[in-house]
Amino acid sequence: MKNTGTGPGATPKKLNRKKRAETIFLLCILAYPMLHFLIFYVGVNFNSILLAFERYDANFDLTFVGFENFATVFREFGQAGGALAVSTLNSVLVFVCMNAIGFPLNMFFGYYLFKKVRGSAAIRFFVMIPSIISGMIMGLVFSKILSGPLPQLLEMLGHEPVYLLSDPDLIIWTVIFYSLWTGFSSSLILYPNAMNAIAPEVLESAQLDGANSMQELWRIIVPLIFPTVTTFFVMSVAGIFSFTGPLLTFYEYNAPTQSWTTGYYFLRAVLGPGTSVIGYPKAAAAGIVLTVVSAPLTLFTKWAFEKFGPSEEK
Repeated sequence: MKNTGTGPGATPKKLNRKKRAETIFLLCILAYPMLHFLIFYVGVNFNSILLAFERYDANFDLTFVGFENFATVFREFGQAGGALAVSTLNSVLVFVCMNAIGFPLNMFFGYYLFKKVRGSAAIRFFVMIPSIISGMIMGLVFSKILSGPLPQLLEMLGHEPVYLLSDPDLIIWTVIFYSLWTGFSSSLILYPNAMNAIAPEVLESAQLDGANSMQELWRIIVPLIFPTVTTFFVMSVAGIFSFTGPLLTFYEYNAPTQSWTTGYYFLRAVLGPGTSVIGYPKAAAAGIVLTVVSAPLTLFTKWAFEKFGPSEEK
């Protein structure tokens, strides 16, 4: 009988050869994602990383300044009412609202469409409108309605007109509402599709055991589609500081500072009116600081959801 190199008769030389072959195989598997990361993240952002430690002088020549840009960024983080501090707090607020409100609504509507109850087709149509129409057109129509017809309608009904896009204290909540509405479309495609992959016998067994709709959703369906839920949350955490929202569509580069998110802050810092390359080093340093915060948080979220989340085995 031929010795495969793993049985009792295997020699240390054969075992080492097998281990080396397994190591080479794993390295080949990991080579592509690592190469992808090096080219499309490190390579693309290499100049930005260097720029965080440099500064443009009066002649637009770069000079090395060490951690001076980072010190400036941390000072701005500590300034109450400053653009960077407000943008960061707004981004966290958007993240919390999008998940605390959006996730339950996405699950309920996804379950509603999955069960194909009365009216589900109409709901799918209205929810899918934002993804069918161009985002720019949708944002412009939405902003025009809030600026004109809505205040006029409230005034006709005897109420004080509300200008949601003019009141700095209400803009961020308008952005959250708009983002929740337009974000339904992708969720209502993926969640019902994930639910459709569940074997009908599993749901029939739960119904025979007396499970109602809420129990079926949260105790049967959610654990079975939890990998999809995990993906959504991990992506949401990863993009917590890159969210721009509809601010660019609503205001171009003139949004009130109270409504800024970090994505809009960086966009305005690089492309906004009156900007120049002199401000790029500070923006690069701020980007690195926020990346250092969001990257471990993303990895922790993935680990926590996989470790403590429901699964088929639990």
